[in-house]
Amino acid sequence: MYRTPNSNHPPSHKRKADHRSPEDGQIQKKRRSEDRPSSNGGLPQELPPLPSISRQYEKAVFTHASTAAQTEHSVNYERLEFLGDAQLEHIASVIIFERFQTSTPGKMSSIREALVNNESLAKFTRAYGLDQRLKISVGDYQPREWNKIHGDLFEAYVAAVILSEVDPHVGFDTATRWLSQLWEPTLKQLGLKIMAPRDILSKEQLAKAVLVKGAKVSYVDEKDPVMFKAQGKQMYFIGAYLTGLGYDNQHLGSGQGESKAEAGQNAAKNALLNPMLEDIKAKRAKFLEEKERQDRVQEEKEKVEEAKRKEERDKRNAEMEKKKQEKARREQAKPELDDLAGSHKSPK
Repeated sequence: MYRTPNSNHPPSHKRKADHRSPEDGQIQKKRRSEDRPSSNGGLPQELPPLPSISRQYEKAVFTHASTAAQTEHSVNYERLEFLGDAQLEHIASVIIFERFQTSTPGKMSSIREALVNNESLAKFTRAYGLDQRLKISVGDYQPREWNKIHGDLFEAYVAAVILSEVDPHVGFDTATRWLSQLWEPTLKQLGLKIMAPRDILSKEQLAKAVLVKGAKVSYVDEKDPVMFKAQGKQMYFIGAYLTGLGYDNQHLGSGQGESKAEAGQNAAKNALLNPMLEDIKAKRAKFLEEKERQDRVQEEKEKVEEAKRKEERDKRNAEMEKKKQEKARREQAKPELDDLAGSHKSPK
């Protein structure tokens, strides 16, 4: 018997896999398709390309637990769904937090819910035709249940996108760019404007490019914010400055935006285009190479010192063992000497 998405269904809703004619199968497939929600609201006019996933995840992504339960293979999308659910919330949270500095936690939670709820995710699943590849046992699923199933399938696919890359950070960046494009219409409907994912990641990319131990990038106000009363907004001006690697408060780039976070990201974005960044990277590489050399020297020094300490310990242990053996021999010889001494005494 298979598991339906709704555990509250009575047993009568559960069926065994039936053996039907091809015609019956086509009729049931048509009914299933008709039962599924078909709304496409909130989708981009032109869908961004669907990121590919590794073949090792395809079977799990497109297998519902009801199908897996009827076979010897228990692989299904539930574990990937668990990971994808967390990653979707994380990506959405970062985008919202970085972009909307004045929003309250409650407002940000509402925005995130609009992005990651089952209905929204299910639309993406159907738009890409992922639902047609899903292996699922026949059941009397209601539209709401189909939304849950298709939303779970999308979460599993997102996890597979991230895991398919050798470096999960690359997979995470790929998923972020893709999801940002998918979510843009929803954000526009809410009167919001999404920041390009590469801008969101600019600070992180700059840090990876220039930072080492003892170095830091500071983001500072370069001038006072400018208020545009007609538009009802402020413009902030932030500069990115590097200290370390032989630089002292070196200007890398400047940016502006309607929030300090946006201005800082734009400053980092422009810093990544600064020609002197290549010189900084070269110094960073040389610094890391020298540090690696010093670490090797220190490691060899520690090995030599440890070898000396071991040699001294072994020497002390050998001396102690020698003394113990000498003491044992003396104690063993003492009774014999006492007997010998007694035998030489003359009787009274």
